[in-house]
Amino acid sequence: MKAEVENIVDLLAANFDSNISLDNNEDGSKVVTLKLADGQITPLENAVASLIAKNANQRSNARIRGLHIDKTSHRVYINSTEVSFTAKEFDLLVLLASNPNRVFSKAELFERLWGMDSLGDIATVTVHIGKLREKIELVPSNPQYIETIWGMGYRFKM
Repeated sequence: MKAEVENIVDLLAANFDSNISLDNNEDGSKVVTLKLADGQITPLENAVASLIAKNANQRSNARIRGLHIDKTSHRVYINSTEVSFTAKEFDLLVLLASNPNRVFSKAELFERLWGMDSLGDIATVTVHIGKLREKIELVPSNPQYIETIWGMGYRFKM
């Protein structure tokens, strides 16, 4: 986040004849104050829109070692080879990969992906984790991506 704020301040400083200040709030958040000259609002809007689009594109794709997840097109590549996933497998992979090193319990994964009113039980999560490992792991019994944390759940290992 710090780098993103500094990039924005650098972009503004390089492209606009303005007074820029970067301050810290009491809660530690950053505040960028920008005083623009007349006629600079539209270029600023364009610059901000460009940064937002770039950030959105980065968030719609994840690359972790040989695994590439394209959230926009719902495609997954392992070492540049496309691998097919069911909708739930894809959703499970995206959830885990979007939260690296965070441990999810089976119950939490089930609730998030299938919902409270869903028929079935948390064993469904175990089955889906197994299917994911078969598809993305070189050696499913020795996973490099999806790790079992015994007694707790699963995490996407970075």
